[in-house]
Amino acid sequence: MTLAAEIWTTLSKINVNENIEKKGNLSYLSWTWAWSKLMEHFPDSYYHFEDRKLENGTVEVTCILSIHKGDQSVSRHMWLPVMDHKNNSIINPSSRMVSDAKMRCLVKAIGIMGLGLYIYAGEDLPAAEKERIRIEMENAMVDEKQSETLNDLIKDTGTDADKFCEHYKIASIEMLPLSQFEQAVTMLKTKLQRMESDS
Repeated sequence: MTLAAEIWTTLSKINVNENIEKKGNLSYLSWTWAWSKLMEHFPDSYYHFEDRKLENGTVEVTCILSIHKGDQSVSRHMWLPVMDHKNNSIINPSSRMVSDAKMRCLVKAIGIMGLGLYIYAGEDLPAAEKERIRIEMENAMVDEKQSETLNDLIKDTGTDADKFCEHYKIASIEMLPLSQFEQAVTMLKTKLQRMESDS
């Protein structure tokens, strides 16, 4: 695996939701947290900034982020205008405004390496976390109350419990995957309705 792939795989899996801060309607990560998290995984990292003043008096900052591991190195650069809280460029910004923009740009550069990139995409969870939740949901089994519901319906419909389990390839009712619960209930309720209408 290349260093670039390792960086992306490592950072893009991290759920940053508990560390998102809000300023107005904007979501962001603090540069101290983002840098600390990067250093946990890739301590041989460094950055530097460049900035340029445009003819209209606005300023654009650029962050060059480099990560090293052994004899491999990966660099990415990101840019950001110095903006106010409404995301409008500031004419003749103060040194404090430029400094704040640089640190936001650093976080953005860390983001394109993978950490919290989904924030910029408007997603609520990283892809790896969504996949983990999907797998957990697939592997989750019915709870006690759902198991009781199924047992009651099986009894009321005179369904053979062993055949029910065989149909769903499970050893017992309690092992029915949660993802199949609604379908099983619908099937049993339909059978019950047919029985009631025939009687």
